[in-house]
Amino acid sequence: MLKILSKSHSTEEQHWQASRVALDKVLQNKSLGFLDLPFNKELAKSSRELAASFKNKSNDVIVVGVGGSSLGPKALYQVLKTVDLKAKLHFCDNVDPHDFERLTANIKDLSKALWIFISKSGGTIETLLAAEFVMQLYKDKGLNLKDNAVVISEKKSNTLTDWAKTLGLPQLEIPENVGGRYSVLSPVGMFPLEVLGFSSEQFLKGAEQALKDKNVITEMMAQFLQSFQRGEWISFFWFYMSSLHGCGLWLEQLWAESLAKQVTRSGKTAPRVSTPITAIGSSDQHSLLQQ
Repeated sequence: MLKILSKSHSTEEQHWQASRVALDKVLQNKSLGFLDLPFNKELAKSSRELAASFKNKSNDVIVVGVGGSSLGPKALYQVLKTVDLKAKLHFCDNVDPHDFERLTANIKDLSKALWIFISKSGGTIETLLAAEFVMQLYKDKGLNLKDNAVVISEKKSNTLTDWAKTLGLPQLEIPENVGGRYSVLSPVGMFPLEVLGFSSEQFLKGAEQALKDKNVITEMMAQFLQSFQRGEWISFFWFYMSSLHGCGLWLEQLWAESLAKQVTRSGKTAPRVSTPITAIGSSDQHSLLQQ
C-alpha cells in the first residue's frame, strides 16, 4: 500500500478539500468504465477460463501491443517476475525490426508459444503488421496460428477482430467504456498473468481496496495542486526499486495522455499540468537530481 512518509510542504486545507470533492466526483462518474473493472466478475472469468487452456502449455508468452496495451501488463510483470515462472513473458511494443527478429529467433519452439495481440480499437497499425508477420511465420513453419494466438479488443467488428474471426482465433473483450491506458484490470493485463499462474482475483481485490483508500489519493492530489501553484512544471516520480521502472513508464503515459489536453470536456482552455518524469534510484540521483 502506498504511504506518504514525509512531506516538504504541508497540505493546505482548501486544497485537500477541493481534491476530495474532485475525487468523489470522479468515482461517481459512470462513464469511466475502468472503475468498474474490479467488480466485473464475468470479464475476469473469461480471462481465467481461456488462460486455463494455455497454462503449463506455453513456454513463451508474447504480448503484441503498444501504449496502454503493453505498459500496464509490463509494469505488473516487472514487479512479479522475480518469482520462478515456467514461462517467459515478452513484449513486442515497438516498431524495431531488430528487436522483433531477436525475439522470434530466441523462441525455441513456436508450437509452444502464445501470441497475444492487443488493440482496443482493433486498428493499431503496428499490432496489425506484427500479426500478419507472425501469421506468415507460422505458415512457413507448417504450423497453425489458431493454436497459438489470442486477440484482445473491443467486442465489435474491426480490422483485428475480423482477422481473428477469419483465422478462428479465440477473443477476449476490452469494454468500450474502458480506455486503453486504463485497461490493465481487463483481459489486457489479467489474461497474460493468469497464463503465467498468477491470480487475477487477487489483483482485482487489491484494486477494490485501493478505491477505498481515499485519503492517500486526496493527499497526493492536494500536493500536486500546490506544486502547480508554485510553478513547478516538472513532476518526478522517483523509485528506488528497479522493478518499479515499468510502473513509472506506465505512470508517465497515464499522467501525460490523460491530463495534457488543450481543452476541457466543456470546450474551455484546459489548465496547465506538469511533465512527468520517471527516475530510478541512485543512478538518476547523480544526474537529474543535481540539475
